[in-house]
Amino acid sequence: MDSGNEGCRLPCPCPPAAPCNASTGACHCPPGLTGPLCEVPCPEGTPCDSPCPCQNGGICHPSGSNTCVCPHGWMGEICSMPCPPGRFGPGCQGECRCHNGGHCDPQGGQCQCAPGFTGEQ
Repeated sequence: MDSGNEGCRLPCPCPPAAPCNASTGACHCPPGLTGPLCEVPCPEGTPCDSPCPCQNGGICHPSGSNTCVCPHGWMGEICSMPCPPGRFGPGCQGECRCHNGGHCDPQGGQCQCAPGFTGEQ
């Protein structure tokens, strides 16, 4: 019988010293490590001991400058904003070239064609 806890079915991908956030699955990295799976060591003497605030797969910059390096399709100070329509890629710097109502994938820039249309753009 389903207990209603659909969010509790996935295993925690974090290492043993980094418990998962029960709501988001994000790793709570121990001091000295950062990254989505706590795989990036912090440079000596940086404030990397504090939890990384980056969201959506973003990682804290290893320089300890408290800036996030966002994955493709995300932007903003903590990678919390998806690319606006017509933009894609790292930092949403890519400009989509889709025609006839096609929608651009915010991560890779591939066009998703509207019904009745086909082709790369």
